[in-house]
Amino acid sequence: AKYFLENGSPLRPVHIPHVIIARFMELAIGNTKKNLETCGVLAGKLSHDAFTITTLIVPKQTSTSDTVAMLNE
Repeated sequence: AKYFLENGSPLRPVHIPHVIIARFMELAIGNTKKNLETCGVLAGKLSHDAFTITTLIVPKQTSTSDTVAMLNE
C-alpha cells in the first residue's frame, strides 16, 4: 500500500470507472458554469480488498460557490 492510516493500517484502493466520472461531469457542468458546487454519492462493493464504484447518486441539492447540501436525505 502507498498510503496508511494513523494506526498504520493501509488504505484500500478505490476503482472508479471512467463512465461514472464522465457522467458526474455531465451532470455538474451546468452548476460549474454558474460557480455552484455539486455533490454526488458513490456506492459500490468491496472485493479482493479494493473498493469498486458501481453507482453514482446525485440527489436533489442546494448549493453556493462554497457549499452544497442534499435535500430530503
